[in-house]
Amino acid sequence: MEELGGREKALIASRDRELKSIQQKYALENARFKRQAEAETQKAMEALNEERIRLESHFALRKVRIDHAYENAQKALNEAAEQTRSQQKYENQKELLQANRAHDADLQSVDHVRKSFSAELSNETQRLENSGGLGWRVFKGYGNFRRWLRDGGQPSPGEVSFQDENALLESLKSQLTELESSLSFSVHNALARLFSFVSIWLILCCLGIGGAIVFLMPQVSDAIGATQNRILIGFGGMGGLVMIVYAMGYILARGAARSFVNSFANCTGLIEQCQLAANRSREDATASAREVLQTIESRLEAAWLDADVSATEQCERGLNKLLPQRNRLMARHESMLATALKRLSESRPSGLDNGNFAFHEKDEKGETDQQALQTEVIRRFDQEIGDVCSDWNRLIPAWCSDLNTSREAVRQMEQTWNTASTQGWEVPLSGEPAGCFAQITIDWKEFAPSVPTDSSMHLPKSACLQVPMVFKMPLGESVLFESEGPAPEQIIEAINHTALELLLTAPAGRMRFTLIDPVGLGKNFAGLMHLADYDDQLINRRIWTQPNQIEQCLFDLTEHMEKVTQMYLRNEYDTLAEYNQVAGNIAEKYHVLVVSDFPTGFSESALRRLHNIAVSGARCGVFLLLHRDRRQAMSEDAVVHDLREHCVWIQSQKNGYRLGAHAWTGVHLNWIDRVKLQDTVHLIHQIGQANVDSNRVQVPFSQITPKPDACWTQDTSASLKVPIGRTGASKLQYLTLGKGTQQHALIAGKTGSGKSTLFHVIVSNLALWCSPDQVEFYLIDFKKGVEFKCYAAHKMPHARVVAIESDREFGLSVLERVDQELRRRGDLFREKGVQDLARYRSAEDTQPLPRTLLMIDEFQEYFVEDDHVAQNAAVLLDRIVRQGRAFGIHVILGSQTLGGAYTLARTTFAQMAVRIALQCDEADSYLIMDENNAAPRLLSRPGEGIYNNRNGAVEGNSPFQTVWLNDDERDTYLQQVSTLAQN
Repeated sequence: MEELGGREKALIASRDRELKSIQQKYALENARFKRQAEAETQKAMEALNEERIRLESHFALRKVRIDHAYENAQKALNEAAEQTRSQQKYENQKELLQANRAHDADLQSVDHVRKSFSAELSNETQRLENSGGLGWRVFKGYGNFRRWLRDGGQPSPGEVSFQDENALLESLKSQLTELESSLSFSVHNALARLFSFVSIWLILCCLGIGGAIVFLMPQVSDAIGATQNRILIGFGGMGGLVMIVYAMGYILARGAARSFVNSFANCTGLIEQCQLAANRSREDATASAREVLQTIESRLEAAWLDADVSATEQCERGLNKLLPQRNRLMARHESMLATALKRLSESRPSGLDNGNFAFHEKDEKGETDQQALQTEVIRRFDQEIGDVCSDWNRLIPAWCSDLNTSREAVRQMEQTWNTASTQGWEVPLSGEPAGCFAQITIDWKEFAPSVPTDSSMHLPKSACLQVPMVFKMPLGESVLFESEGPAPEQIIEAINHTALELLLTAPAGRMRFTLIDPVGLGKNFAGLMHLADYDDQLINRRIWTQPNQIEQCLFDLTEHMEKVTQMYLRNEYDTLAEYNQVAGNIAEKYHVLVVSDFPTGFSESALRRLHNIAVSGARCGVFLLLHRDRRQAMSEDAVVHDLREHCVWIQSQKNGYRLGAHAWTGVHLNWIDRVKLQDTVHLIHQIGQANVDSNRVQVPFSQITPKPDACWTQDTSASLKVPIGRTGASKLQYLTLGKGTQQHALIAGKTGSGKSTLFHVIVSNLALWCSPDQVEFYLIDFKKGVEFKCYAAHKMPHARVVAIESDREFGLSVLERVDQELRRRGDLFREKGVQDLARYRSAEDTQPLPRTLLMIDEFQEYFVEDDHVAQNAAVLLDRIVRQGRAFGIHVILGSQTLGGAYTLARTTFAQMAVRIALQCDEADSYLIMDENNAAPRLLSRPGEGIYNNRNGAVEGNSPFQTVWLNDDERDTYLQQVSTLAQN
């Protein structure tokens, strides 16, 4: 205000001096005119020449612009032609891509037909082998049969070679049916069957013995009795009878054996013909598909050539039109230059060449110029004074309006206090937190004795102006109070009431305080401790008093600032307020550090961290309400300097308080009169009750699920990737396994941290994105609950094992089953000569092989006892974790804590690069991450977590919020998955 008044006075004085100078100048000019006539004439000639040069330069520049425009037009034509070529190239590439896809589809169809035919042919080949084995058993007693079968037999003379593989296959089936029919007769023929079991040598021996006995009978008849003689005669007769039966069987079976061998040879030949015909059909279909692709390529090549010729012709036509236009412009330009030079020459005064100007003409002209110049000076200064008036009327009323707005905000706060005290208080759903702690009174006459005199510069009507001191977020400044000695009651009450007003005006869950009282030992802020009865996070659990506690609190705040800067703001947002506007329901809280009797209890490390908060805290949503005892010496003067620089500074004086280091005249600071702190207990309880469960953030599960037409579309050949929550203001956090060293995951979080929800999110979302051919689950729940029962109830097609309320032995059997799957996949990969899942899936004639996800909740139950179960489980888990990577087998382990006497070996943990930490204590923070990463201990709400894919190294931290999935919504999505499987 005083500055604007000074500007007005300076402008008036400058105007008067400049008018006086003009008068003196023209008086001297008239006196010197005669002596300067010749010089003026020469100057006029020089001016004329300069004007001529200026005109020529102007037209030369215009000529350059015409040439530049011509070049730009040429460039535009060339770019248009190139655009035409690019468009045609794009169309060609798109159509060629579609043709290649169609070609690949045709080849896949051919392969499918070939596989189906091969399977059917394999079945018929098995029938032939079965018939051959049966024939061997039926005719094995005939030596000739074994020789015929070895030689291959003779095909029937009526055999026909078909060109179509299906016809050949039908012929093969017919031949096999006849073969099986004839073989059935031989099987049921008693003589033939007898022949197959009785050896010819045995029969010959029987006949020989019988014949010898008959021959020798006369010689031995005297030596034996009649009874024995009859027995010998009977024995010889039976040998002859056996010989007769054998001969009959041989005659019957010989023809059947010959027919069987020939039919067997015919079927073998037909199998070979089927294979040859199938190979020829596949080659013909492949060649046909290739011919179609080549035809399309040739057509696209011709279209490209036509487009290139058309673009070239279009460009040439444009260039042919441009050149005549340029020539016309150049001719017109030359004509305009000649006209301008002629007009300049004709405008020269008639007496200029002789330097003969009339004195009285010059004198009159000088007087006229003097008056014009004085008028211009007066006009110019009036305009500048008008600018001062504009600045006054723009700044002062707006400033007063802002002050009125602030006063209105203060009145609303007072109304909130009154309403809360009498009628109750409702939590605001939106708005900016603010708190008023003091008021500045400005006396106009004392503050600005020198004000503008112009009547258009209005002053506020009142003699005094009252300005409220409002601590406002998120774009306000921190506040520094200074006094001689411990914090006086006025400052303590101002800080306490400001904190309460921030809570009254902020939406639930948007504020968090850290209270430090090293001298009062918590007495100064004891009233705020009631908030901890409802949510201890509101005041960071307690009031901190000891130096090591203070240092830890400041360390936590600076670490929070690092997280906000590096993870949320980056180079996208200037302040946390901008980030929160985009983040919505996952917005970060604003933190207020409240300190009394600083620097008592502050170590050098704590001073440096406080300095960082003062300089950079506001950008990250961290503010200060700090009282300093000036009697306490400090080793870091720079800290005090920066505190005063970046805070609203209020210091005590002998006769009261003043704002900053300036002792402005007419400016007085007064504290806001509020109710006593002991009378606000009921209000504090209302605030605490309103913030119960305000820490809970629910991001809808629907934000990460696929659209209905995108279900089961994700391919897991390269990796397994699924969104699990929100990170930053608008990005999604993905769980990625199967990429590089990111093969297995470890999840830890205390009870209520959202670990079970995260497990359900992973399983349900993978079931929506991936088909059962892409991913399968082995689910084990050791919590003695029914977390995974819903997947069994809905018969989720992806689930291979769903183990609920499992004992340790059953859990061990699941590990053994996964280990068997690992070995089976190893055999499959060796057969195909591949090393990973992606190459196996791209190989031919392979069965579907999904990625396997073994998920174990509360896995430490394996190791609650030091027995064979724990030892075997440790060995199996270690082998699966180490070897599962190449075979598409991944492990996710979950636990409430990683401490305890028995747990998984740290060498196994080292193989699990992905670490997901939810709310947990400091000890578990170091266990799930590495020894230098305690970031998880700062997590403050359910579902909030840190995703780390670098084995827990601090540089891999990525804060995120898990989506919320309730039971009913989960069941709905699982029903959708079941419907997909049925269709």
